[in-house]
Amino acid sequence: MDFKGFVPAPENQIIFIKRTASFFFLIGMLLSFNLWRSDRLFPVAPALDLFPKIPSPLDLILPGLLLLALAVNCFSRKKIINHLALLLVFLLAIQDQNRWQPWVYIYTLCQLPFSFFRPDEISKAKTLAYFHLLLERHT
Repeated sequence: MDFKGFVPAPENQIIFIKRTASFFFLIGMLLSFNLWRSDRLFPVAPALDLFPKIPSPLDLILPGLLLLALAVNCFSRKKIINHLALLLVFLLAIQDQNRWQPWVYIYTLCQLPFSFFRPDEISKAKTLAYFHLLLERHT
């Protein structure tokens, strides 16, 4: 039996991985939304004291922008959206060490190659090899 028709082309695999990782990162954030707020029962533990504590209604701006960036990242091929999502994850992680959950850094590592992806054959092969290595090490 020939399964070549069932395996999508490498570029389609990469697009599928990007959309899936962005979508499930977004779902994970929605399911753990209290983690991304600063007014909660357990204290905020900043990694660095670079930023002042953001008051309650304003603390939703960065997570909201990240949710929006991840939603747009599901449908857009623009690298700037992925850069923005990675920057927002970094800023939110610095503000609170409780956000350093394993699923957050795995989804962040899944988003990382899309900031550097080029549509040539070598880059496609390297990106797929990266995901094989990432998923092999974390399963």
